[in-house]
Amino acid sequence: MHRIVLKDKVQINRTPAELWRFLQSPARMKDWNPKIKAVVRVSSGEPSEGYRCRIRREMSGKQGNFLAEIMEYQEPSRLLIHFTGGGLPRKGYMQEIYELTPNAQGTLLVQRTEIYTSGRHIFSGYLAAFIHFFGKLSKKRYLVTLKKLAENT
Repeated sequence: MHRIVLKDKVQINRTPAELWRFLQSPARMKDWNPKIKAVVRVSSGEPSEGYRCRIRREMSGKQGNFLAEIMEYQEPSRLLIHFTGGGLPRKGYMQEIYELTPNAQGTLLVQRTEIYTSGRHIFSGYLAAFIHFFGKLSKKRYLVTLKKLAENT
């Protein structure tokens, strides 16, 4: 299994509890991530560990349907969302991990995206996954959008 890891961070002038509401709901992520086109609930109730939904996401100009499951839900400090489908290799998956750390200026939000591929040559697998999912742009701009949204509400 090959892994690509991308990491971004942003300082947000809000407490982790105030920021958590923007992260914990996949439907709410549409407010700050323009690549998320639609969210359809699979699970009933509020998001928590084990919650599942379908997410339609744009990646490098193409849209894909992913099954997303919240694997870790540690309010208000850590969220891990596990993605399958959507054009990933058959045994591949992607994880987005959000870690919120309080500090004197509010909260340091660290987002780590891990893409796991299998059955491909290591270089071509990394390159194909990187181009397919992220193109030439960093996800940091989405975190800046989240910062503006959170600080202005």
